[in-house]
Amino acid sequence: MFIFRSPLCPPRKKLVVLVVAPHPDDMELGLGATIFQLTKRPDTRVVVVTVCNANVCNPSKEMIDQRKSESISAAALLGVHL
Repeated sequence: MFIFRSPLCPPRKKLVVLVVAPHPDDMELGLGATIFQLTKRPDTRVVVVTVCNANVCNPSKEMIDQRKSESISAAALLGVHL
């Protein structure tokens, strides 16, 4: 994970951390503990983005809904507020 604070931008009251993952479970497996620790800091906001189509070429609506639900549940367990 890389956290960049630009010297050109004024200081913010909260640090915003953007986590980008190619698949729904990559965020939890790769950065779960770090995300959990960051969400406990009052000066930090964690934003997560998952880029995925349910890992198949033509996902059904049910599969898309299931992956979305799983991602929301995992984010909540890590302390990410949606």
